[in-house]
Amino acid sequence: MEGEVRYGDLSFDPSFLFARHGAGREFRFTRSERALLQAFTRHPRTVLTRNQLLDAIAGSGSVGTDRSIDFLINRLRAKLGDSARSPTMIATQYGEGYVWIARPQRAEPRRDPARRRP
Repeated sequence: MEGEVRYGDLSFDPSFLFARHGAGREFRFTRSERALLQAFTRHPRTVLTRNQLLDAIAGSGSVGTDRSIDFLINRLRAKLGDSARSPTMIATQYGEGYVWIARPQRAEPRRDPARRRP
């Protein structure tokens, strides 16, 4: 994936439509999951309330519930292979919301196997 963003062993395409675990399987995110990922990665290490996350997925003044955010976070954690008890990406800030705690890593440029070093 060109222009990918890496967090741990996960590589994301810049739009957060796809991700890949290491060199393994690639998977897709729903529109709501992408909106959450974009909100989190734009505001790393910042508590985002459930209302802020609702606004990120449905627009300002949305009518969703806190539980819908909890459901989406759990689904996203499952896809990312993250644990609520020992998080590496999304931490729960009890009574407040959620925090993106993963630190980005530089993606190594892909080498063309047909191209030889001088």
